[in-house]
Amino acid sequence: MVELLTLIPEPIDPFSFQTAEEYEAYVSGTEFRTLADERVKGYQELLIANHLYMQGIAYAYEAPYVTKQRIDVGFDYRPDFHLTDADIYLEHFGISRDGSTRPDIDAAAYNASIESKRALHKEQGTRLIETFHYEWKEDTLLSGLDEKMQAHGIEFSPLDPSEIFEKLNASGQISLWSKRLLDCLKAIRTERLDKASLLQRLQNSKIMKAKLWADVLDDLLSAYVLQLKTQDRIDFDDMILSAIEALQSGKFVPSWSYILVDEFQDISTARMDLIEALIDQAAAPSLTVVGDDWQSIYRFSGGKLELTTRFEDLVGSRTLTRLQKTFRYNNSIAYSAGKFVMENPE
Repeated sequence: MVELLTLIPEPIDPFSFQTAEEYEAYVSGTEFRTLADERVKGYQELLIANHLYMQGIAYAYEAPYVTKQRIDVGFDYRPDFHLTDADIYLEHFGISRDGSTRPDIDAAAYNASIESKRALHKEQGTRLIETFHYEWKEDTLLSGLDEKMQAHGIEFSPLDPSEIFEKLNASGQISLWSKRLLDCLKAIRTERLDKASLLQRLQNSKIMKAKLWADVLDDLLSAYVLQLKTQDRIDFDDMILSAIEALQSGKFVPSWSYILVDEFQDISTARMDLIEALIDQAAAPSLTVVGDDWQSIYRFSGGKLELTTRFEDLVGSRTLTRLQKTFRYNNSIAYSAGKFVMENPE
């Protein structure tokens, strides 16, 4: 659960955005809502806020500084966090180790602002803890923050996991996570992905924290399978997987001469494995599939469109019959829809 807090919303490296407009579009479309039910400006600030909350450290987000001062033109200085009980400020700086910033930010001006903030804290005799973007990249942001707080004598009072769960449940986040995780679980089972294949899929899709995602999803899969066994139950995916095992082990030998699969565009890896097992075990069967790659709607449940569009590459030689006349609507609708759909390179 704590690990999921670092993965949802999806981690994205702000340095990957090339323009201010791209970054603002991302931020405006993502709600960074903390466990304390406050909205912060970015993902890394969200990580810090939630970590402080879970460690039982009282804080105020962007509270006014002890003295009215302007570091940046037009804005009174408000440090990112004020650790209220310890009376220590915390600033998170968006720089790499070499001082570089997001492409749309003036690195020289930003670093000058950092120095101005440091000088102000020194002048006013206030204590400042600093964290950096590069620590997040190096996966030391939160562990490093703990070390810095301990160096200042700050004591932790970590929340019990049950308290965190109740907080998340009350905020509705658990139900939102459940839907996403169930979709992932369904796809993993229907595509028969092991942990290594899952990690490779995430890395190929350039998902941040791919290894952590793979660990979480693999743990979820193991817990789900164990729960099914404990309750002596199977689900629909188990029916398919059990049927494949029965065919491959010779427990069932099909006698069919003709196998017809409709709605083939929604076929999944597991269902395709079942078809192949039927073909392998039957005596010279004839396979006919009917599908329309323009109508694929079940990708969320593991459907793989490429099993249709690349049928010959994956299955072997075949005879193709095209059904090119529709009786559902007129040609102008067909033309407009076709022009739109064909923008998809697949």
